[in-house]
Amino acid sequence: MEEKTKEVELHFSDFWSVFKRCWVVVLATMIVVFIGLYVVLSALHVDKYEAQATIYILRNSNDSENPNVPNTNLVQDISIANALIDDCKILMVSRDHVLNPVLKDTPALSDTTWKDLKKMIKIENSGEDRVLTLSVTTTNAEMSAELANKVATYACEYFNEKYQQPISSVVDFAEVPDTICNPVSLLLVLLASLGAALVVYVIYFIRSQMDDKINSAEDVEKYLGLSTLGMIPNRQDSNRRRSRYGYYSASHDGAAGKQ
Repeated sequence: MEEKTKEVELHFSDFWSVFKRCWVVVLATMIVVFIGLYVVLSALHVDKYEAQATIYILRNSNDSENPNVPNTNLVQDISIANALIDDCKILMVSRDHVLNPVLKDTPALSDTTWKDLKKMIKIENSGEDRVLTLSVTTTNAEMSAELANKVATYACEYFNEKYQQPISSVVDFAEVPDTICNPVSLLLVLLASLGAALVVYVIYFIRSQMDDKINSAEDVEKYLGLSTLGMIPNRQDSNRRRSRYGYYSASHDGAAGKQ
């Protein structure tokens, strides 16, 4: 006869029994990892500040000499202005006409290259309007605002000169930011600590599943399929009773002694 191997099924009680044995270690691991990771990230963290300037783009052509006559080309101008958004994004970070002049006008950035300055700049457009948001991020709040305003000014001047029309203009100059833009994420720290706690629990669970010894009456019923009618108590446990300050056990001569 072929021996049939009985597959061991996992139930929720198995996971819960392992958790009851190791929850203190799991909780301690999560707390230690959370505090340690937060302290390390805070010590190594470099605060950065982001300043934003707003640029508006509108191609304005007026073929009529009478200002009271409405501009018949307004719809066409708006359509052309929308098409110029992508051109403006490229020309605003021009090396020779924008970035290098800004660096030359900022003595504090004498050791900074135009490539480094370009990495600090971010230009965004929602896609539904003709407004560009120019952001500059540095480790100094005043420097971020100064660079954002200079880049926006030089970019508009170059863009208007390129098309020989007042197409772009700075509508909102950047202000000095008072808060950092890259705080330490407590959510990521919490997720990392939960991940470490989960790893510890998985280790305990795997060890419990690999343990093939019979340690309790539940193991007898689980692995052997037998029901226990009774249990023989441990002699040390039967002769010892718990007190407030220790254990008392009965000696061979009947006298009680404290341990």
